[in-house]
Amino acid sequence: MSWLVYRMNKLGFSCLVSLVFSGQFPTVIFGSFAGVYADRLNAAICLLLHRRSRCWQPFLLAFLTLTGLVAVWHLIVLSIILGTVNAVDVPARQSFVVDMVENKNDLGNAIALNSLCSMAQGWWGIHCGHSYRLCRGRCLFPAQWNQFLFHNSGRSWL
Repeated sequence: MSWLVYRMNKLGFSCLVSLVFSGQFPTVIFGSFAGVYADRLNAAICLLLHRRSRCWQPFLLAFLTLTGLVAVWHLIVLSIILGTVNAVDVPARQSFVVDMVENKNDLGNAIALNSLCSMAQGWWGIHCGHSYRLCRGRCLFPAQWNQFLFHNSGRSWL
């Protein structure tokens, strides 16, 4: 998103800072409440709902960009929504891994595999998007869906 803000207005350093802050703001504000919320609900259902709500953000961003309707305030709102979803998703995901492991001796391996999937999905989506941008000359936001698909396929290993 920061790249898109930079492309939209060449003087946008302050907009970039506000965009980065708007994505982290909900996590800071709702982080502790989201942890309590995630612990009280079924972690599998909570993860499913949050993953589905998280995967529609790139499609909305791609639609706004490809139709030429995108504005900086759209990006800030989408970033706030994504930050709110992430604030609930991270504690639910971490508690879900602990709940899934039956043998507590395997807990370290499960946590390591969870971290590997989280890091690999970020790497995969970013590199697919940048490869497309280098070949076609424009950014492809649905490449973020590769992150969603790769992360969920890695989750099935657990």
